[in-house]
Amino acid sequence: MSNTLEKNKVEKPELNPQVFQKHILIQSPKVERFTKKKLEELTTKHLNKNDLLSIVDVLELSAQNPYNAIGNMDFYKPGRWDTSSNLVFMDVIVNGPLPGEWEGTVGYVHFTAPADGTYVVFIYFTGYQTTMLAYGPWGTIEASTATTDDTGLLLAVWSGNAGDNLYFNINCYGPVIGYLESVLFYEYNF
Repeated sequence: MSNTLEKNKVEKPELNPQVFQKHILIQSPKVERFTKKKLEELTTKHLNKNDLLSIVDVLELSAQNPYNAIGNMDFYKPGRWDTSSNLVFMDVIVNGPLPGEWEGTVGYVHFTAPADGTYVVFIYFTGYQTTMLAYGPWGTIEASTATTDDTGLLLAVWSGNAGDNLYFNINCYGPVIGYLESVLFYEYNF
């Protein structure tokens, strides 16, 4: 019987840690945020105003901070929820053979207006040939990045009274994967 066991004994291959090291050292992309002044300029241009609008921080949602008393973000099938890089890796949407069939990551974002006002939503992302889309009461908005060195930004405007809820979805298209960095909410003053 011991002879049979020795015949069936499987040799363990010698593992070289250096082979795995290259996989461990892969860097997540870095998303560079714009300055507050640049965001104010983008908001002013988006709303066709002549005078520079002032914006006030209200809420930031990210992989490290997905929940707050006035808002949260959840994801269906995130590719990876990476708190060390503060990114949500999003698998691109791939449509199936039948209508309504698809695979990929979808983000669901909720925000409750803390006061009567008009709010600007900024969605930071990146990805190789990635198009990020947000579907909300404003319709569909989209922006694209050519490489992971580019910072993508979606901008949407929503008005609500204290206690009103805003819900919207986020997903992406492209050849590989998208990276969501954050969803920021600002209130702006006329």
